[in-house]
Amino acid sequence: MTRSYRTSCSCMLTGLSLASLACSSPTASDNGGPGNATVQGQVTSALGGSIPNTTVRIACPGVAAVVVATDAVGRYITNLETSASSLTLTSNRVSCHFSEPAEGTARVQLDAELGFVRGPVLVALQTVNLQEP
Repeated sequence: MTRSYRTSCSCMLTGLSLASLACSSPTASDNGGPGNATVQGQVTSALGGSIPNTTVRIACPGVAAVVVATDAVGRYITNLETSASSLTLTSNRVSCHFSEPAEGTARVQLDAELGFVRGPVLVALQTVNLQEP
């Protein structure tokens, strides 16, 4: 099975196994508090057409699993907040697991490392697109 992953950092992986990729985001001074990230994406078929009205499950350490619905063209957006203990003092990065659909047998699943920003700052938007095999 081929799974593709694209990020706003202009990266793309296609492989036979679960994709794993890091997406950079700005770092803020570490105030020891929780980290915030915003992630968006689109779910598409193997042929590139959108998959509308489905669900994406995002699971990250220190974050309750989030289920977000896609719109009529397969797009989703959500905010994540992770606990302070889930972030390292040097990287503020967390490996998250994405799967679609959220319930039942996943057609697409991948792991992506997201950057989280601590403190009351604007959070960079990170893009994780899911394409079914």
